[in-house]
Amino acid sequence: MRIQQSLKTALRETKRERTRLRILEVAEALFRERGYAETPIREIAARVELSPQTLYSYYPSKDRILTGIFAERQQGMAVAAEKMRIRHLESDDAPGTHVDRFLHMIRWGLRTLADGRAFIQLVFLHSRAIYGGAPSAGGRTSRAWSRGPAGGR
Repeated sequence: MRIQQSLKTALRETKRERTRLRILEVAEALFRERGYAETPIREIAARVELSPQTLYSYYPSKDRILTGIFAERQQGMAVAAEKMRIRHLESDDAPGTHVDRFLHMIRWGLRTLADGRAFIQLVFLHSRAIYGGAPSAGGRTSRAWSRGPAGGR
């Protein structure tokens, strides 16, 4: 009986994780296609075949969905970077010198960032819409940017 219950729990968790990832996938595609502000939660829910209420049980807001997308990308990059580090820096049979391997990893990281440029632009544009400003030159931020969300959002 316990095995059956454990199996049901594992299946439920697997389904929940697949749904969570599907929400992020659909949301990112819609954000790119329409823009963050123009993408309503109900459209994301409809495309994932969930009710808006069910979607809110996964992510309580669009901001949390955007944060989830970012977190998934960051986690994926961290896992890939660790694999690269092990393969190129820790392996004794990897080709090239230690410096060559390190430079290979840097090039990989820069390519990965370039590939994610559209997502970075999406986050930046969303941040500008919320904060009403943008970072200024020289590393200082505009007053609106550093205040946080307009109207306490």
